[in-house]
Amino acid sequence: MKIKQTQWVKLDKAARIFPCISSKRDPNVFRFACELTDPVEPDFLQRAVDQTLEGFPLWGSVLKRGLFWYFLESSSLKPKVQLETKVPCAPIYDRDVRKLLFEVTYYHNRINLEVYHVLTDGTGALQFFRSLVTCYLYLKYKDIEEIPNLGYDASQFEQAADSFQKYYGKQCRQKPPKAPKAYQLRGGKNPDNRFSIIEGTVPLDQMLVCCKEKKVSLTVMLASILMNAIEMEMSHKDKKRPVVLSVPINLRHYFPSESARNFFSLMNVRYDFSSENGNMEAILGSLKEQFQKGLSEDEMIYRVNQFMTILQNPITRITILPIKDFFMRLGYQVASRTETADISNLGSIDLPEKAASHVKMFDVFASKDGLQLCLCSFKNVLTMTFTSSLRNTNIQKNFFRTLAGMGLPVTIAAVPFSQEEL
Repeated sequence: MKIKQTQWVKLDKAARIFPCISSKRDPNVFRFACELTDPVEPDFLQRAVDQTLEGFPLWGSVLKRGLFWYFLESSSLKPKVQLETKVPCAPIYDRDVRKLLFEVTYYHNRINLEVYHVLTDGTGALQFFRSLVTCYLYLKYKDIEEIPNLGYDASQFEQAADSFQKYYGKQCRQKPPKAPKAYQLRGGKNPDNRFSIIEGTVPLDQMLVCCKEKKVSLTVMLASILMNAIEMEMSHKDKKRPVVLSVPINLRHYFPSESARNFFSLMNVRYDFSSENGNMEAILGSLKEQFQKGLSEDEMIYRVNQFMTILQNPITRITILPIKDFFMRLGYQVASRTETADISNLGSIDLPEKAASHVKMFDVFASKDGLQLCLCSFKNVLTMTFTSSLRNTNIQKNFFRTLAGMGLPVTIAAVPFSQEEL
């Protein structure tokens, strides 16, 4: 499907919630960053952005409002690479300004890609970012003879596909019981709608040894440590409510899809410290069991169908957009009370060998009105980045101290808000 100048595309089913709930406190923007061995040259980076965009035509779209739904409209706008000056994950979408839904900035050795979640999810953005970084390194260094195939050669039609619609089976079990309220993090918020960013790194191979000893996955291990870090800050009264972590699941691992748009689901894992043993072994065992059940094929099919059933409701479809916005915001606020924090694992990032030799590490994080932990790895560096709207950073401190107590060499950095703070 070739994206022509006058063409419009419906938002994928997951993207429809983001324009309704986006705010200055949480603009639903996420960032991928790549630290290189040498300073960024903006002219080469601009050429790389222009060339990469040719392979991702939907990224040239702007967001428009219709009578019943938002939609993407192709545009002739061109992204302009800029020196980083704004706070990370600042709002991108402005209903009064016609602009693209992503930005590329740089500072010293770092390339940043920031994306409004309406356009794509973490996996889709990573495909774009890998192509961008590889193209930039190809243009800058003559020792890279040609841009290699990155293993993503989806057609424009496949990239633009709404995989939720494709795999909707119209079969949904009885509605699950209403989720109880979860423990909510409290405390003063950072000023000016800012959020703190704390980045930690450990050697990936040493972290995986710890996971192997406990016979759990990396995500289960770090989710358990995060739960334990939260429990350390809870009073006896707080433990009347469970700690619940929301975990995004890449549905491309379960359904064949080359979509460059949103195609993910959310899974909640919980632990009740009021009735269960609060030691790490107990938490690990409980979360391991919950992940195994929650990541089964039946559960994935069920989540897609349940999600689609709500959006396919005839009343929902004919309701005008302002009313949809109101009720979707209300529903999101209710749902947020059933979650304590978020953890998202983007997995291992790879680049062609010649390009990888010019890269030190990757990082990923997202705006969050609350607390979120994002994970990714490159070569032997596991990066764990917290974003939080709360001033209190004791949970982050507890988390990294636990890793250090396991014998892991932890390096921690507080990411500045802008270049003026470097």
